[in-house]
Amino acid sequence: INNITDPRSVHGKRYPFEGLMTAIILGIMCGKSSYRQLGDFIENNGAFLRTHLNFKDALPKYVAVGNLLKQIGEKTSFFNNWAVERIKFDNNKKYWCSADGKALASTISNPSGAEQSLIQMVSIYCADMKSILSAKTYEGKKEYEADILIEMITELKTKNVEFCKNIIITLDALHCQKKL
Repeated sequence: INNITDPRSVHGKRYPFEGLMTAIILGIMCGKSSYRQLGDFIENNGAFLRTHLNFKDALPKYVAVGNLLKQIGEKTSFFNNWAVERIKFDNNKKYWCSADGKALASTISNPSGAEQSLIQMVSIYCADMKSILSAKTYEGKKEYEADILIEMITELKTKNVEFCKNIIITLDALHCQKKL
């Protein structure tokens, strides 16, 4: 959490950044995956969180969780840099990885209109290492999963060429393009 810069503006910082991020991480570790689920988790564990995470009066609601995660999602490079720095591999071994994108629950904007959009996330997961090598969020209406994945693989290759020579990435049919 110390490596993440608080993206919120100076005005309206109602909840401490470290406390809110810790509450979100705890919720995710407990299997909560949508903004509403994370908001409910915070509410249901309010006594504990107030005591240990410096929440003074009101607890954060799902809207505060969603707004913070959207702002941080725009700056996922800190995670990708951290993950690449920790890659330990054997040059004599091939590593199986998979890449896929998922829509994030409760992130739909304009649900009944023609201009619907969801926040989506693409990740590259290495099964042999049991870790995510890269992840990126994007707005589904403005960008495409295949283009985001090309950027991610290019960035991974730039940061660790030797490792990329030893990985096999499985993709779904959406990614069957000559560019990849």
